[in-house]
Amino acid sequence: MQIDVNLMRENIIEQWRLANVDDTYTFYYDESNNIRKLHLTESGLNVGKTSNFVLAGILHKGQEHNARFEFLIDTLQLQKTTKELKLKHIAKGGVDNLLASNKLGILLKWLLDNDFYVHYFNLNVFYWSIVDIVDSIIDNLDFENKQFFIPAHMLIKSDLYKVIISDEENFLAALRDFEYPNIKPERVDEFSKYLVYFVRLNSKVLRKDRKFLLNKFMEGATKCSELFFIMNEKDHVLIDNFFVFYLRNTCLFKNSVHIFDSEKEIQAIFEKYELVDKGKAINSYSFADSQSMVEIQVSDVLAGFLSKYFTFISETDVNELKVLKSKLSCIQRENLGLLKSLIDKSNDLSEGFFYRTVSEDEYFKSDFFLHS
Repeated sequence: MQIDVNLMRENIIEQWRLANVDDTYTFYYDESNNIRKLHLTESGLNVGKTSNFVLAGILHKGQEHNARFEFLIDTLQLQKTTKELKLKHIAKGGVDNLLASNKLGILLKWLLDNDFYVHYFNLNVFYWSIVDIVDSIIDNLDFENKQFFIPAHMLIKSDLYKVIISDEENFLAALRDFEYPNIKPERVDEFSKYLVYFVRLNSKVLRKDRKFLLNKFMEGATKCSELFFIMNEKDHVLIDNFFVFYLRNTCLFKNSVHIFDSEKEIQAIFEKYELVDKGKAINSYSFADSQSMVEIQVSDVLAGFLSKYFTFISETDVNELKVLKSKLSCIQRENLGLLKSLIDKSNDLSEGFFYRTVSEDEYFKSDFFLHS
């Protein structure tokens, strides 16, 4: 089966007005918190905690670089028995410990000094699993209401997510009963009425104006004859795999080289497809053993750190973030500044290096903590 890379990339480029995506880069990838599948069980979800999935790493211009990674490894003073660089060799524990690590500063500064850039995809897996509810309702609205609610769809999705996690256990139980995300035609009306009831009951967690808007939007659910994006799927399967996120950069940066850490499940899915550019097959991606490629090892450190950072952002109240940021030590502030500089440098080259599927709150909290 063929995938035309231009069908995906042209929509992304137009939507985000991305620059420098036709240039040649070499991307290195590793992932963190790859749960592979997410599905509903009788007790909730098949995983105990849905930390943010991150696919991230380093990149450089062109297909070759002259950086001396052996100098970086020597500077980090790893034990001689260390076979490959991992996040645990930089620091252990939470974000506060990582930001307090001298070795993290050494790594980030070395990347800045050696003309490397960073890229990441950040996914709140539970948020992604429920946003199709909003899209399905919007799809059923009349023209006038669509014109009103479409510009606010990100706000509505974020508020629905906030309402759901305030009573997550009961909501998950209901989703399982309705065989979500495969709502049967004869239960569309019942599910829609449940959504209206659940939101009214729990929307007290929102500001008054946001509460009014979400409840007004949910009223549209009672007029739905179908819920297109949450029907005709597999019962109880919220996420089947993360292939589409590995595919994104491969299509968007079609003239670049993409080297992924070995991931058998994703590799097997890639092998089912042939990527083509204007009818011509392209083979711009490969999978490599991290032990033999230090660039992937560095990507492992970045992916692990960013996953901890984004999960921390997701789980921490904005007022608590303000307090925590005000109490950062000198080295923590310096390392946060180095991370900001590396992301800003990369973003200046191409905003396409970064992609987030997270709630509105997570956007704002992360931008506040990192960019003030």
